[in-house]
Amino acid sequence: MERVSNGMFFARQGWYPAGAEACRWQIDQYLDTLQEMPLPATLPGRAGIVPHAGWMFSGALAAQVFGALAARVASVDTVVLFGGHLGARSQSWLLSEGVWPTPLGDVEVDTRLAHALGEATALPRIGPADYEPDNTIELQVPLLRAVFPEGRLVVAGVAADEHAGDVGRAVVEQAARLDRSIVVVGSTDLTHYGPNYGFSPHGRGEQAVRWVKEENDARAVALMTALDAETLRTEALQEHFCCCPGAAAAAVGAARTAGATTGHTLSTLTSYDIRPGESFVGYAAVVF
Repeated sequence: MERVSNGMFFARQGWYPAGAEACRWQIDQYLDTLQEMPLPATLPGRAGIVPHAGWMFSGALAAQVFGALAARVASVDTVVLFGGHLGARSQSWLLSEGVWPTPLGDVEVDTRLAHALGEATALPRIGPADYEPDNTIELQVPLLRAVFPEGRLVVAGVAADEHAGDVGRAVVEQAARLDRSIVVVGSTDLTHYGPNYGFSPHGRGEQAVRWVKEENDARAVALMTALDAETLRTEALQEHFCCCPGAAAAAVGAARTAGATTGHTLSTLTSYDIRPGESFVGYAAVVF
């Protein structure tokens, strides 16, 4: 089976460790942080939302979501990753086949589930050679490989249009039809604030950081945990509190279809907390 081109592009750029030993050690360190986060007993553990900056900023939060899902689901056949820096008029895409390389080994695409999702949603399909480097997806695949070593993969970039939530619903329905045990992960960072992003409605300094954390990012997380995919999508486009609203809405749609009634926030953070600066980004780890 053909390997996915550019599947380790961001490892080569230093966004996460490219060597197996260093990669596994880092993931183990991140997963240790989950031990201090008790999960609600009623949490279905079928979906989550993760950030996708370099692991220095977002790795711990993303690993917490994968670890929490593994703690709730005894056996997972396939992990579905939704991502893509796509707006409301962007073109969605679906990886139809291939093998994804990671420092910890290859992950096989679940071709049958991918094709079923494509048929149900009419998502345009791409092959392994067509994939363009995408941090929203790539940074999650080593976590998948470490936490669900036998799991396969379905990958889609989801546009932030009115069909985003339906994509999540469709993959849960198709997985049930094919008797697949799945978890679904949507990848998005939160508010991109400051001169680097052309978005500074509350000035600079501590007042700006406080507004991002307590208002803009908090609104995003509230809509995620309320399982309101459509309001999350539309407000994200207006208020700039998600960089990948389609992926987030798809994950919420999947969570609702899988039986979740609320979400649970594991962690929130901004890059300012790690490296203060006039420009910074918010992150959240949410499970359903």
